[in-house]
Amino acid sequence: MLRVSLMATLTAAASLSPKPRVLGVTGGIAMGKSTITSLLQNVYRIPFHDADQCVRRLYAKGGPAVAPVAAAFGDVLSEDGAIDRAKLGAKLTHLEGAARTKAFERLDAIVHPLVRKERERFVRDQTCWLVGVDIPLLFETGAEGIDHTVAVSCGRDEQRRRALKREGMTPAKLDAILGRQLADEDRVARADFVVETDCYDKARARGQAAAVVEELWGASSLDEAAPCRAVSFDLDNTLWPTWPPIAEAKNALPSLIRAHVPGAAAAFGAEDDDILKGLAAFERDRPILDMEKDVRHDITARRRVVYRQLAEKYGEPVSNGDALAAAYEDARSEATDAHLDGDALACVASLRAMGVETVGALTNGNAHACGRLGAVLDYWLTAGDVGAAKPRAPPFLAACAQSRCAPSELVHVGDSLADDALGALEFGARAIQVRRYDSEKERDDGEDVRRRLEAYGADRFARVDSVADVPKIIARWR
Repeated sequence: MLRVSLMATLTAAASLSPKPRVLGVTGGIAMGKSTITSLLQNVYRIPFHDADQCVRRLYAKGGPAVAPVAAAFGDVLSEDGAIDRAKLGAKLTHLEGAARTKAFERLDAIVHPLVRKERERFVRDQTCWLVGVDIPLLFETGAEGIDHTVAVSCGRDEQRRRALKREGMTPAKLDAILGRQLADEDRVARADFVVETDCYDKARARGQAAAVVEELWGASSLDEAAPCRAVSFDLDNTLWPTWPPIAEAKNALPSLIRAHVPGAAAAFGAEDDDILKGLAAFERDRPILDMEKDVRHDITARRRVVYRQLAEKYGEPVSNGDALAAAYEDARSEATDAHLDGDALACVASLRAMGVETVGALTNGNAHACGRLGAVLDYWLTAGDVGAAKPRAPPFLAACAQSRCAPSELVHVGDSLADDALGALEFGARAIQVRRYDSEKERDDGEDVRRRLEAYGADRFARVDSVADVPKIIARWR
């Protein structure tokens, strides 16, 4: 298992950092690679080399591939002296059989070594624990220098549907492209990991990607705690009480159902209580989908499944179910501002004043960034954004990535001994438990969690009665 500080990811000098491991992400056309690479880049700050973007640079005016490709294939240049990919593609696809194969092999012999050289330079310049490379033809062209591979996959029908929506794509052109790529089942069989993107909800794909990150990260080394540079806050029962915002959103739900799934509202009854009782009965009796086990971490995704089923049953487009789920999340999120802990904003201001570089939110809930708190935080991550819930490592790894800090430089503040405190501590961060709001979580944590917490001293773990007390602990740890 990898035991390196995340500090090397973004801040260590190249001469001092360990050699990064290289994750190759591959998949056929329209399989959803960009969905996965975007998640890894935006949430976990993993730098990526994109083979397609590299080819565009090589084909641009003055690019290293322009002269040899033009010499090999003739009139393929645009007016500005770049490779015209449409002209080049036409020359290749109009050939038949062995002649087409030979032409593609000739092009590959020019381009692939140039791409590989740029990729190797990119990887060499990184100071990270993990570097990503997006290579559509990874197994077809060789996986030299790649330590781990992820195949992004979806069903054949879904792949064709996506691909044919692209500008300029035709069935014949798509068949020609697919003919040069491994069959999906062969790619999946050769990869170390697989991420499936054919589910309508990206929550499952995000969850599978988070599992890849977690597997590659492994257990962080428990280095001696460094001065605190970043703080992440849990939200529910930490910066506001959990149930009042949820109750307000529930009160808004009947009117939201009337707006987005009017057929259901009419069937349930005229009064708000009738609609809520009807919805509860529908949820109790509805069929459970297989994919739901893969989105347990994402409350909004779970609700979207239910509301899609509701829309379908009452003759509405499934998009209305999606809109209802989004509207409910908005109502739940906006309600939090009225219940924000009176000490929360002052706490964030105090942390800024003492020099804490990054302050963000890291929640298992589904409230999104909004209100006064959203305006003052540097990032706001839900379990749905990350693809995993605390106490697993990916949320804390994402917080470190957003903060550009090592685990030992992060302090996580939350109400749960198991999810927040022990999760952060076992990841390698410090933890503060806030006990202001009565939490059922603590009662459910059990003696085993308390015993494991005893292994961490006062330099790593503290318990306070109010968010107002957090800056005092942080000051001590700085």
